[in-house]
Amino acid sequence: MNEQPPLQAQGNVDFEGLTDLLKRLIDTAWGDWGTFCEAFPNGREPDNVQMPVITYLLDRMEPGIIGNKGTREIKSRYRYSYTKEVHGNEPQHVDVKGRVLDCTVAFEIWEENNAKATALATKFMDFMDMYTGFIKEQGVKEIIFQSYENSTKSGKWRDALVCRTITYFVRLEHLHEEYSDVIKKVTATVIPKNDLSDDSINETIHFEIPNDNLKNN
Repeated sequence: MNEQPPLQAQGNVDFEGLTDLLKRLIDTAWGDWGTFCEAFPNGREPDNVQMPVITYLLDRMEPGIIGNKGTREIKSRYRYSYTKEVHGNEPQHVDVKGRVLDCTVAFEIWEENNAKATALATKFMDFMDMYTGFIKEQGVKEIIFQSYENSTKSGKWRDALVCRTITYFVRLEHLHEEYSDVIKKVTATVIPKNDLSDDSINETIHFEIPNDNLKNN
């Protein structure tokens, strides 16, 4: 029984996983340098946030291009199957399906003046070049520099600050597991009705999904 699904990289990274990985890498590489967070530092008074700050913004996400013909993967497709035991129960068959996603991610460098913003922006781009290989090993399919701008995409955060926006193309793969017994239970419980009278339209259909399976999906 195959307990470990086959993976092409060391893991599978979604957008949240990517930004978490970047934060840990930056904090480790740079030490006590500043703040890396989603735009903007919510829950804090703008005037009390210490500089520098790097914020990130998922500017665009669309079905990713696969193959050499420019075809976009608009639907999740089968990747592989494996079996595993859930809390001591009988082995369950699991289908893993996935879809490639092409993303535009904007990183905004916030500093007190132009010189500091430019210096930190350059440092960030050097950092991304240095760790691109490692980031891809963790499950990111591609990450490519696109543009550098002396402006902000997300709007002015604090009037006294200077911003540099660095945009990257990022290709991710979203994977999800499908448990065959859950699908069979749901589809067997929800019975289509041929009679679409007013009484049946407002009728509530109840069905249950085993909690143990949802925790592992």
